[in-house]
Amino acid sequence: MVTAFIFLLRMVRAICGLYIIVFSFGLVLLVAGAAVFPVHLLAASAILLGLMGLLLSVFFGLRWLVNRVYKWKYGGAHPVLGHRRWAL
Repeated sequence: MVTAFIFLLRMVRAICGLYIIVFSFGLVLLVAGAAVFPVHLLAASAILLGLMGLLLSVFFGLRWLVNRVYKWKYGGAHPVLGHRRWAL
């Protein structure tokens, strides 16, 4: 059961990572495509930045949660997410 929960958390984390990449690309296209930066594009950029901030907090928060659950269940750090580097 815990292994399935860890797998589910890692899948949600992977989806958040993909959305972060998509939102970053969309924001770059939005800014690069506007010769003059109208107010509605500024609002769209603010919304995309807010969503990216939320997704980043979920992305790194789930890493912490997966490490906690894995450590509770198996007694040690997760083999991939337990390292200090930013692993998916």
